[in-house]
Amino acid sequence: MPSTATPDHEVVIVERGTKLLHKVSQRRFELFDLTADPKQMKNLADDPAHKEVLESLKAKLLALEEHRRVN
Repeated sequence: MPSTATPDHEVVIVERGTKLLHKVSQRRFELFDLTADPKQMKNLADDPAHKEVLESLKAKLLALEEHRRVN
């Protein structure tokens, strides 16, 4: 969902306790394990151990963004 509470355009997807945040204006992603880190203090996006989850959620999120642009 687009965030209207911040000046930056942000899009979020949450799946199975994992949250991927796309900070569109900043061209960056943040990945959080909501079960282990409910306060979202540790960004896992650059952690090689989470690369597969990051890429999977990123593909889904970018597809949603594209769908919104087309429709």
